[in-house]
Amino acid sequence: MKRDNKIYMEFYKILLKLLVGVVVNMKVVKFGGTSVASGQQIKKVFDIVTSDPKRKIVVVSAPGKRFKEDVKVTDLLIKCGEEYLNNGSVKETYEAVVNRYVEIAKELGLSNSIAATKIPKSIC
Repeated sequence: MKRDNKIYMEFYKILLKLLVGVVVNMKVVKFGGTSVASGQQIKKVFDIVTSDPKRKIVVVSAPGKRFKEDVKVTDLLIKCGEEYLNNGSVKETYEAVVNRYVEIAKELGLSNSIAATKIPKSIC
């Protein structure tokens, strides 16, 4: 049994060295808010990410404000949750969230089918 433990320990050490090598040669980047608020901003993010081959993992959060009076998608999602809990319906707010993503898709020259445009009956 002691021999098995030694083998496992050696295997574990080798595995750790491999993982550390991979992680050291990799960058994780996160974008959100105004940096992903529009198609133009997402193009900038694309250029940043693709300019360095070590950037292997990209984390993207919700789009932020495009202009001063705009509403962040995160705030719209919170409003959706509150409306659903209070009224059982979120149609207008849900449409506002979907429309933000449809607008971004259009700005990027993508089909609006990339965003779910039909509102699930369970939240209307």
